[in-house]
Amino acid sequence: MSLPVTVTFMLADWIVKGLTDGTLERVGGVIREVGSKRVISWLREVDSPPYKEIFSATQGILQVTSAVSILNLGVSVIGRLCCNSTTLKRIRATATTSTKSVK
Repeated sequence: MSLPVTVTFMLADWIVKGLTDGTLERVGGVIREVGSKRVISWLREVDSPPYKEIFSATQGILQVTSAVSILNLGVSVIGRLCCNSTTLKRIRATATTSTKSVK
């Protein structure tokens, strides 16, 4: 799977001039002289951290997962209360029947 990534760099005027006139070249994140291959500068992203899109998507998934977990807990609690209520009713009925039998 490939993920398209758009990266923005701020370049000094002299680097833009060198890239335009062919004395400098960009190789990945490096600006270097064409003839000597000497590294002139390393490029740094501006305005967004790396993988910002991936992190924002992951954060959305985590929010949905948290909401589902809370709903699951609510259903479990309600189910437990209903079961306990039914059990208590049976115990009361048995106790009432036992009390009548003893009298």
